[in-house]
Amino acid sequence: MRRLVALLLFCIFVSTAHAGKLKDFEDAADNNSSSNSSSSSSSDNDDTLASTIIDVFFGALFAQNAASSGNPDQGERGNLQGTTIQEVNHNLRQNYSFALPNIRLDSMYFYDPDGVHAFRVKGEAGYLMIAADADYTRFYEGSDRLNDFATHGLLRIPLLTEFFQLDVALGYRRIWGTQVHQGFDFGLPFYINIGRWVQLDTRYYVTFLGDKLPLQEVDAGIAGKFRWIGARAGYRYIKVKGASPIQGPEVGLFVQW
Repeated sequence: MRRLVALLLFCIFVSTAHAGKLKDFEDAADNNSSSNSSSSSSSDNDDTLASTIIDVFFGALFAQNAASSGNPDQGERGNLQGTTIQEVNHNLRQNYSFALPNIRLDSMYFYDPDGVHAFRVKGEAGYLMIAADADYTRFYEGSDRLNDFATHGLLRIPLLTEFFQLDVALGYRRIWGTQVHQGFDFGLPFYINIGRWVQLDTRYYVTFLGDKLPLQEVDAGIAGKFRWIGARAGYRYIKVKGASPIQGPEVGLFVQW
């Protein structure tokens, strides 16, 4: 009996010690987004980051052009072969390829060992290289709630046929609980398709909440599917300056066509 009481007290202590992680995260986001810095170093950092993003965007376009024109035989292998875009899209769907989905819907559960858990839904719709997505997560910690919504326009770039894919994501992100934080969002999701049934992914996003760069996210995982239905397991990490990161494993199911 004493051991049981001691265990219960320990669990209460641990949950109390980690309580308020969502609130600390939101407060840190508010401090970063509302701060006004007129220093030249901050301005230089912003300019450097903007220049890097532009370089990556046009570098991706150049890489795609080189892959398709510098080695025609390589670019015409696999499911991307075809004389028209309709044929290419038909081949991708007919062979159940992970690459360049017309529609994909994900439903996921996230757990942070510090006592935060979340439900997430994500949708993507497009046609070959052009697409758009929407991503919503609701975080829970005791009585605290935090909502996270993002939407992007996507340039989906197949590299070395459909086996590698780089997306350039430009969009908007909004985070709200007791306060609202919103701003421009930039991402570089990268996918490795191992055959038609397995996919590895790493997605990196940065969000500009004000005049600084307070929020960064990395989401990596492995997915497997049969025909149109699949499952994914991964790890999600969200960091804002001045607060402990929200991080932990994430699992879910998806349908793709």
